Amino acid sequence: MVGKALNVDTGDGHLAGRVVNRKRGSMLNRLARAVSVAGLALALSSAATAESLSRRHLPAHVRVDAASVTLADLLPAAPAGMRARAARIVLGAAPLAGSLRRFSREEIERRLGPELAREIEAPESVVVERQARELSREEVFAAIRAALEEKGFANAVKLRPADLQLEMPVMVALSDTGVRVVAMSFDPTLGLAVFRMWTAKEPQIRPFDVMVRPVDGMGAWLETTNGGERKVPARAHISDQAAAARRERRPRGKPLVMALHTAILVLLTGTMEIHTTAEALEPGYLGQIIRVRMTSTRQVLRAKVVGTDCLEAGF
Repeated sequence: MVGKALNVDTGDGHLAGRVVNRKRGSMLNRLARAVSVAGLALALSSAATAESLSRRHLPAHVRVDAASVTLADLLPAAPAGMRARAARIVLGAAPLAGSLRRFSREEIERRLGPELAREIEAPESVVVERQARELSREEVFAAIRAALEEKGFANAVKLRPADLQLEMPVMVALSDTGVRVVAMSFDPTLGLAVFRMWTAKEPQIRPFDVMVRPVDGMGAWLETTNGGERKVPARAHISDQAAAARRERRPRGKPLVMALHTAILVLLTGTMEIHTTAEALEPGYLGQIIRVRMTSTRQVLRAKVVGTDCLEAGF
């Protein structure tokens, strides 16, 4: 009986040992797999971090001094090769002098090519500010006196900068060469001369009026002569002048938008943008207003050329 019991005990002991060894081996295998998975995850994370660090991050705020915004404006410190490629990508029209425009990440990524998309990381949005300066009293005065002399007013030399009444500052682009007089009249009720001014390079800015205390004979001269014009022209008339001036400046080279080709059309309001497509009905150069037909509604409207195959219009 004792020998039998010992045999059983010895057999059970061997069986228990084999079970323990199998459990220990299974645990070691699971531990090895876990370490392997953790190592792979760490490697992937390190690779992703390295890739993220190698991508160039766009700033959240930039300042420009041009009529349109290119991707290069958002990459001021990028290598020359990248900036050269980015300069060919137009994001849209720049805001008016002294104002802001916001470009969303989606807008920017839509304009990137596959190669640049791998190299650039865009924030949620980029705010673009148009650099500006304030028109000086001396600039406005010089334009008014030059207009009076051109029209033949003899006492223009008596006019002084202190005679001008500037109601509010007027902001223009840094490269703007100044202003010009587009109309002049006399207000008998106020007893003041009224000069309607317009900036040289920012025709989108509304014309503004400058009141001038008249010097000897100016009131009577304006009422009777006024250079052949008795009234300050309506804004529609000024818009016609701008259109005529654009027609006179015949640009050379290849148009940015080709006739009968499809282009991106950005419809703008004060609070939102809608991106769609349109067919250009005539060729267009940068800054020109051309007729286009919307792809979705077939409606014909006028849009401004802001880049290669890129148009903008208000609605």
